[in-house]
Amino acid sequence: FHVAGNGAQTIEQLAKEKLARRSDDEFYQNFNKIDVRSPEIVTTLSRQGLALTDILPAGVVARLRDNPNVSAGGEHEIVDMASCHPDNLDLAVHAANVVGLDLAGVDFLSLDIAKSWRENGAKICEINPTPAMSVSTGVDLLLKRLNTGDRGVSGAEAGDVLIITNGSAGNAA
Repeated sequence: FHVAGNGAQTIEQLAKEKLARRSDDEFYQNFNKIDVRSPEIVTTLSRQGLALTDILPAGVVARLRDNPNVSAGGEHEIVDMASCHPDNLDLAVHAANVVGLDLAGVDFLSLDIAKSWRENGAKICEINPTPAMSVSTGVDLLLKRLNTGDRGVSGAEAGDVLIITNGSAGNAA
């Protein structure tokens, strides 16, 4: 969970706005609410020499939590598999197969999903047996796959669905 400064608002104001946008998104409805004044956030900011009342210059990023998971304030992004490097798709499918999952959400932290994990240091942070997604997103993804018949990944079987999240620069630290 992070915010980027705009030179005008405090870190607390930026965080509250970001959380307000999350509350309007169906995807985030099942996650606990985040208290921007929590000791964890205050401590994380303090380690960076920052406080909730500080105004960050435009573009400067402050981490509010060290955990990039969506449940901790991280952001999700469903990435079109056509934009993913084949090495990243192969790694995600292999990881799901290693843990014996037919359906998996593979959380990938990468600054550029179009580049191989071998080149940019991307990492899998977790493999979920029950991927977190809104109902409408899940239905849209499944219908797209059924209608096109395109599995998109060599070695994938009919019925496989692969979700890859792309961590932002603030989350991939």
